[in-house]
Amino acid sequence: MNPTAPRNDENSSLSLLFSPTQQSAPVAASTAASTASCSSATTTTTNTTTSHSSSCSYCSQTFETRNALFRHLRNDPICSLEHADDHSARSNIYSTNKNKQSDRRLLLSIVKESVALRFGYYDDSNNKSPKHDDGDDEEEDDDNEEESTLAETVGKVLQGAIVESLKEVVQNWYDHDTDTLEKLEIMGSTQASLAKLRRMALKQEEGCAANGDVLFVNLMLPKVIKKESMEKQTDFWTKVGNLTRAKLKHQIPQAELFDLQILGTKRAAKLHAEKSATQYIYHYLLPLSWLPEEDAMRAWWQSSSADDVNPTRQARQFHQNKKLKNKPPDSLRRLKEALRSAESEKASPEQIRSDHKQHKLRLATGRFGALAARSKRPWHNFADPALKGNASPNNEPVWRAVDKARIVDFFVETPLKQDGQEGEQEERMVAIIEFRGDGFVKEQIRRIVGSAVAMTHSWLPPDFIALATNGDTAIETPLAPPNRLILSTVRYHFDELQSNGRPFFETHDTRQIVQLAPSEVDGIGWAMNALLERNEEQAKLALENESMWLKGLSQEIAPRIRTELLEQGKVVASSKNPMNTSPFTYSKLYYPVLSELRRIKSLNIWPETSVARSTVILRQDKADDGSDSEHSSGTPSRQNGSFTIVNPKVQQNWDNLPLGNKLFPELVEAVFDLESNLAESENTGATHKITVEEVTTPASLQGRQPSSHCAVNCNAQFTPHVDSGRGAGQKLSMIVGLGDYVGGELRVEGDAFDIQYKPLVFDGWKLRHWTNPFAGERFSLVYFTPESKD
Repeated sequence: MNPTAPRNDENSSLSLLFSPTQQSAPVAASTAASTASCSSATTTTTNTTTSHSSSCSYCSQTFETRNALFRHLRNDPICSLEHADDHSARSNIYSTNKNKQSDRRLLLSIVKESVALRFGYYDDSNNKSPKHDDGDDEEEDDDNEEESTLAETVGKVLQGAIVESLKEVVQNWYDHDTDTLEKLEIMGSTQASLAKLRRMALKQEEGCAANGDVLFVNLMLPKVIKKESMEKQTDFWTKVGNLTRAKLKHQIPQAELFDLQILGTKRAAKLHAEKSATQYIYHYLLPLSWLPEEDAMRAWWQSSSADDVNPTRQARQFHQNKKLKNKPPDSLRRLKEALRSAESEKASPEQIRSDHKQHKLRLATGRFGALAARSKRPWHNFADPALKGNASPNNEPVWRAVDKARIVDFFVETPLKQDGQEGEQEERMVAIIEFRGDGFVKEQIRRIVGSAVAMTHSWLPPDFIALATNGDTAIETPLAPPNRLILSTVRYHFDELQSNGRPFFETHDTRQIVQLAPSEVDGIGWAMNALLERNEEQAKLALENESMWLKGLSQEIAPRIRTELLEQGKVVASSKNPMNTSPFTYSKLYYPVLSELRRIKSLNIWPETSVARSTVILRQDKADDGSDSEHSSGTPSRQNGSFTIVNPKVQQNWDNLPLGNKLFPELVEAVFDLESNLAESENTGATHKITVEEVTTPASLQGRQPSSHCAVNCNAQFTPHVDSGRGAGQKLSMIVGLGDYVGGELRVEGDAFDIQYKPLVFDGWKLRHWTNPFAGERFSLVYFTPESKD
């Protein structure tokens, strides 16, 4: 920078560096006699305001003499660096090759800058049949989890496009080849729709469109650009943004770049596209033909929109529009109630204060204002079944807060011909359902919509969503069709406070935003408009697939879910009734272990269950009477609990033996002898193996290596969970039930297995498993080898 001129005039740093012929800087007459070196230093660092004073252009401090100014430049840590950078840039504007010919090569100082991009995309293929729920959770291949979603693909293309654009603009802006072009690269990036920090359960599903996805990018760029005037910086970033947009649309025509916001390094240091997001807003386009009373719905629609100038494009603000003359059909009311049942409750200040020490409320902390008072619920039943153990209710990411699930608008879906004219296919009325929350599990929104549609038809009970968001329950949920879900907006409330609470990409004096393309078309979001105006072929195929889904929901999916609810109710009821069966017969292999277990129980010396394990065991007050009270009343009707013992034969030098080993050495010996005997015996009952990779298959215990640990359980009804850690060498656990009881089957990803004296081998680290209700005396042994800490 030339300190003899203001920062925003024609002698700015850019013109100084890249217009060598115009570098002559004004110097006071009193400095004419200075030496060449001093004169050079003076012209690059001083602004002689009077004949006796000079000022530093970097900090504007005034000095009586030039010597004082030079001392300041040598000693001040900030100004000295600024001066060194500028002097280096100027002295290297030209380098000379061996032939003494001019080699116009720029050596620029590189610094970091951060920008935020708001972009959209949609999938126009729409030729895949909707995922059909058939109750089989094992048909999904784990490899699918590694496939890139549309959001990931667009994000990667954007990163490459902005780097290429930055290099082209820098090169063309100054009409020079530069050695620094290769240094202009991305140092890091974060994207709101991805789940790099929030775990894979929150990964945005394939086929989801977006009108407001956000990408934060940390770039390296020439320092001189940041010293330019705001007007020139905006011009520079406009060129970069437009070129980036063109490159994006060339590679992905169904993508659009709306805005580019220059964040600055100080502000960007506090922002992370994913971690700093406080609210995600999605919209789902629900055709009213999916609801009952379709004829009444159409008549209501036509009468309500008769006065509209353009009814096919006019938003139907159902909640705010007071001009609606006719009352909407009852099916809309039932849909609203079903959706509202998905919303999280808001804890009162009194509840929050009283919970300060008890910590029983699971609030959406770390959010802005009243949003932090929303309670979180487990949405494990609404997650993609392919997630398996990652969607277990004992995994924190599946506990989400839904701030809002409401109908906000109504539009008309208008199929178009290839030439853009309206097609012959009949228009469909579409309700826009808005979901707001702190994040959503993969497929959560579509399963809420599917459940709400079934509840509106009375195919599922009105409290189904409440039942399915109980951490102790595992139940199938219906999945609504794809290609109707849109990520509308991502909010960053804490950063938005600095701009009077305005949304992150809304224009404000405190923000430097370059608007590249409109994010709305005729008042409708760009992505939503694209989905509403599909071509006739796509619309016809979507209609056929969605009709098949609705038929399957009524005739197959909903009846299957109702049957499962009834079966669960019967099992719970039977578990409360006294057993009316004779003692169970079993192999003599189990005698030593069972006798020891019964002795410990009869002496009432069963160890206390650890805090971590107790979180996945159903409390006895709930298991016995179905109540949801926070405290048990009186003594439990049966003793229950769980503790772990280790196998001294697997490793001799255990640093700290568990309490169970010290209290019950006879039990330890009997338990691990049983495993060895089962591995050597040819007749062990109906043994099966369940893994993530394979369908349930018959298996043998012969050759099984001894386990290092065993969990010993008494009358413990486990809720859906996955085991912590990972098997070291031994990839599968083995479980077997003992005692006289009825019920109590082990459920693995929804399939029930009778383990009463019938060992079962399964992957407890990846597959969700839980215990069916039971009556009687039930023990279980779970053999496993956890990951070593070495």
